[in-house]
Amino acid sequence: MKYINRPSALALCLATLISSACSSPEPSDWAASDLTVMELPGKSIRAVQAINDSTVIYAANDGQIGYTHNLGKTWTDEILSFEGKNPSFRAISKTDENLFLLSIESPAILYRINYDHKDIVYTERNKDVFYNALSFIDNKNGIAFGDAVNGCFSILLTKNAGKSWAKLPCESIPAMKENEVAFAASNSNIATYKDHVWLVTGGSVSRVFHSHNKGKSWDVFDTPIVAGRKMTGIYSVDFYNKNIGIIAGGDYDNKALNTANKALTKDGGKTWTLIADGQLPDFISCIKFVPNSDGKQIIAAGKDKIYLSNDQGTSWKAIHEGAFNVLQFINHSTIFLGGEGKAAVLKLQELED
Repeated sequence: MKYINRPSALALCLATLISSACSSPEPSDWAASDLTVMELPGKSIRAVQAINDSTVIYAANDGQIGYTHNLGKTWTDEILSFEGKNPSFRAISKTDENLFLLSIESPAILYRINYDHKDIVYTERNKDVFYNALSFIDNKNGIAFGDAVNGCFSILLTKNAGKSWAKLPCESIPAMKENEVAFAASNSNIATYKDHVWLVTGGSVSRVFHSHNKGKSWDVFDTPIVAGRKMTGIYSVDFYNKNIGIIAGGDYDNKALNTANKALTKDGGKTWTLIADGQLPDFISCIKFVPNSDGKQIIAAGKDKIYLSNDQGTSWKAIHEGAFNVLQFINHSTIFLGGEGKAAVLKLQELED
């Protein structure tokens, strides 16, 4: 199904602003500086996409999307509806030309938005449909990840910049374990680097699915992250390059648990080593490497604090109070965060020698 309508304010903002984030010189160690919190009542922000140093777009529940041109000082909001209902979003991504939004429950709806169009490029109807994450590997190739349908995890691929999407057959995906699940962790249970893609799971087991060829074929690897209960497992993954990666999560029903909830790999996800085991942070909803940090600096959104590591996760420091669902780097020293009824901008500063 496809429709084109009059350009909206959000679509018009995308006409000239879809671009890659800025690169910056390599920093040394970092400390927290200012945290500016913006109250957004009634908005549960679950995914954010930076367009440039000042423009950020959020996706939320109940069809809510919005954008800011000034890092959250002012906002323009819209409501997307489909068949008389307002879909909820956990997943957002972009190419140089378009913004993409993916809703969660059936019918799953994948929107492609720019100044002259607002298309629905994929729909899926099934009682088990629930999409968790969306990411573009490059301007042509994208991937979406969702809960199991017909006995295997849902993986969508596009090879034509999001114009059309195809679902991988079950025989192309490693078999699930009984009661293995995926979490809609604010578009954070997927990571990409060049041709590589990593997807993470939880529940009965905590595993990492890896593709070296943009999602065509997959391997799967065990991890030491806590598992065995419905809400245990890996919630967030990030890779600094094709070798260095981090996974985090824990037990959503016991967020104070800080054992077996953080692990590091240096071989692309084949093997994982627990880090800061038995130490804070406890439950982690989103984790990211600091850009241009040689994979040493990491930021994590915990259950009630924001944490920073300067030594690849060996030790952590709580740098600000507050619970947030999602974080994304705007540039190497500015982070945008989204949460329940709020957003925030966090500035990092380089430590002096």
